[in-house]
Amino acid sequence: MRNFKIGDEAIALNSTNGDRKQPRKKGRSYTVTDVLFCSSTGVQMINIDKTPGQGGTGKLKCICNNHHDARGRAWTLSENFVHPQDIDGLIASAIEEEDYELAVELRDLKKADVLEES
Repeated sequence: MRNFKIGDEAIALNSTNGDRKQPRKKGRSYTVTDVLFCSSTGVQMINIDKTPGQGGTGKLKCICNNHHDARGRAWTLSENFVHPQDIDGLIASAIEEEDYELAVELRDLKKADVLEES
């Protein structure tokens, strides 16, 4: 589990597709503006760049099906982001776990220097 604090830089590991998700672009740098933890599982969700929620019930459904007050913001699991300083360690871990697809994606982010400032 990746833990972020408010004000941390977070690099998106993937892009969103769909209008009901917090917008993010793979390789782009974002600022964490809020954090939320599931009271059942401890899973962390983050808000980036003060992205507002999409309306609806104002409730956020966790992966464990627990519901939380969305506080008027959009949320994304922190596992969809990485701290910039952790990319090398994640590459090594991915290779060790034989997750070569992730290792290549992380290497390409770093090698192609596609990390963008928000």
